[in-house]
Amino acid sequence: MKSGGLHKIFTLSLIQVLLPVSKEKIFKLLCMEEKPVDNAFYALPYNPYGRKEDYNWSFPKRWFDMVNDPVVLIGNEFWDFIGGEGTYQLFIQEVNKLGAEYRERIYREFLGIEPPAGSEFEL
Repeated sequence: MKSGGLHKIFTLSLIQVLLPVSKEKIFKLLCMEEKPVDNAFYALPYNPYGRKEDYNWSFPKRWFDMVNDPVVLIGNEFWDFIGGEGTYQLFIQEVNKLGAEYRERIYREFLGIEPPAGSEFEL
């Protein structure tokens, strides 16, 4: 991603076993002579804990301070960083609209059952 003349790189992870590789890549990119990037980040597009302050899974803590490390972007912090303030909320709104639109179809066509009453899902 290039923004304002600065080059940024993100290591996105949904599989936690890649954490040591991600941190090594960040170190290498930031320590190279003639750095190819201005910033490097470890990003989790979704935060199951809601707020970054509440992120509490112990496995990634071996490599990153998930709450205080400035290279770690989680959930809304990541989406708002790359798309501007409000991007995460807009993204969630669109996911919820899509879910509502396809909910009955998924149950009927793919699961072969009627949707349960009152099982509305929102992120």
